[in-house]
Amino acid sequence: TVHAERRLRKAAAAATWGLDRLDAYRTGIALDDEYSPQHTGEGVHVFVIDTGLFAAHQEFAGRVGAGRDMVDDDDEPEDCDGHGTHVAGTVSGATFGVAPSTVVHGVRVLDCNGTGTNAQLLEGLEWVANQTQHALKVAVLSLGGELDASVNSWVRAFVRGGVTAAIAAGNDGGDACLGSPAFVGKLEDGAITVGSTGRTDAASAYSSSGECVDILAPGEGIESAAIVGRSESMLHSGTSMAAPHVAGVAAQILSQLYTATGGVPTPDEVWAEMAARAVGGIADSASNPGRNVPDILVQSHDTVNPRPPPSPPSPPSPPSRSSSSPPSPLLPLLPLLSTTKRACLRCARPPPPPPPPPPPP
Repeated sequence: TVHAERRLRKAAAAATWGLDRLDAYRTGIALDDEYSPQHTGEGVHVFVIDTGLFAAHQEFAGRVGAGRDMVDDDDEPEDCDGHGTHVAGTVSGATFGVAPSTVVHGVRVLDCNGTGTNAQLLEGLEWVANQTQHALKVAVLSLGGELDASVNSWVRAFVRGGVTAAIAAGNDGGDACLGSPAFVGKLEDGAITVGSTGRTDAASAYSSSGECVDILAPGEGIESAAIVGRSESMLHSGTSMAAPHVAGVAAQILSQLYTATGGVPTPDEVWAEMAARAVGGIADSASNPGRNVPDILVQSHDTVNPRPPPSPPSPPSPPSRSSSSPPSPLLPLLPLLSTTKRACLRCARPPPPPPPPPPPP
């Protein structure tokens, strides 16, 4: 189950520490409980491919777009788990969101227990890809399962079709390359796979790592929208909470570059800009040291690395991507349903805490 540390009412007096961290400019700097984004993602549509969306929550008032439920096969992706709503709040929420001007769409591929099938994921990806009326699209996939070449191919084709995607790295503390769709972060033109950090700018002990992880973002004790009430919130931890921070920054960059150039940025252009803004100085977890943790923490403000507006020449090649695998051809999505495996996808949640030690005799 999700590790829900405590339930809180929405507090608008101060930014969450995760948002605060996005505009702190460098690691180790003291947080000031404020978040003042230069860009809020206006014009961008965010698709949360997860357990659905509690659309009536006040965090999303006036900014909920059409959604789809692949579990119940209807157009009402109501969230009966809470995971997807929490993720959506971190991307698009009015108070908790990185990009509070975005339009949010719920795409339900996981059930009330946070599990689903490859077929449901495939249908969700295809539905988002077919929303061609929206030029500026970001997807967040805070889910994962065992390594699966078909899932990797689907997600890569999805990104190569023009959708910038942020994916949770996983929460077993091991190698993210052993899971899908986190593996897609390794590919040169793949998605952005995201690991988790805590308040001290150290990688979370539970966060998966390795060469498939592109960037880190706040993921411990993140407050966001809950399904228990229209103004309620909860604290959750996991790479599921880190990925929407990156999705929100991606939405900001999409909106900014589109405004500056009039052209729709590609996912690789978004990644190049995101990597240029990011900061280093990340430490590994003291309780799980020695891992291959990327020294790159997402940042919101483009003043971290000031630059003139983008011009027609090609953007710099995205760093931290391996080109060892040749680009695969775009795959037709729908015919791959035959590769479905049951219950191999689930929310990317941290493992439950260990049981307390027995009392002394």
